[in-house]
Amino acid sequence: MIDARVSTEHKICNASDYQIVARSLLPKPLYEYLASGTDDEQTLEENSSAFKYWYLRPRVMRPVGSISTATTLFGQKLSLPVFISPAGVHALCDEVHGECASARAAQRVGTLFGLSQHATRS
Repeated sequence: MIDARVSTEHKICNASDYQIVARSLLPKPLYEYLASGTDDEQTLEENSSAFKYWYLRPRVMRPVGSISTATTLFGQKLSLPVFISPAGVHALCDEVHGECASARAAQRVGTLFGLSQHATRS
């Protein structure tokens, strides 16, 4: 199983920083598999390009005591508006539990998990 803990030496400020940390922590073949797309990687490129149009607007000098990322989607309350998308072969990262570990993690933090048709566990 991959140790997913990120040490304090890794500073993560944006999504690209996760790529840098992953590259330093994962075995090269696993990182290359996880970071790649299929065929000509067109969808991967389009997704990356689309995110360049979204910005986080920091609001300074405002009260932060009651901030919540909770939302409701299709009547289901979620703790945060992020979900684990369907991606197969989670067993590459957790040989014993595979997708079951990812599903439990999503449940633990109160968000959604999508199971791929290429799942290694069910």
